[in-house]
Amino acid sequence: MQSVLNAAAASAEAQMNMATAAAITSAKAEADRTDDDKTVLDGVHLALAWVADMRAAFEALAADPDADFMNAAAWPALPPEIPPLIERF
Repeated sequence: MQSVLNAAAASAEAQMNMATAAAITSAKAEADRTDDDKTVLDGVHLALAWVADMRAAFEALAADPDADFMNAAAWPALPPEIPPLIERF
């Protein structure tokens, strides 16, 4: 997840720690995952979906010379579940 999330949303260290936690949790059998493990994986999936949405928004804005890329409304909002996850790492 390194440098996938915007640095303003999550530091490089937080991104590395999230990726490590997701990798470790993903290596566990589903039946052995705790509720906390599932929360981390769900959060990471949401974060990656947001990144995909940001990339799609970039493509759309880049294709439109009149687009106001400086307007925050032009970009997808960070899902509210993500900041608490980032704070953990």
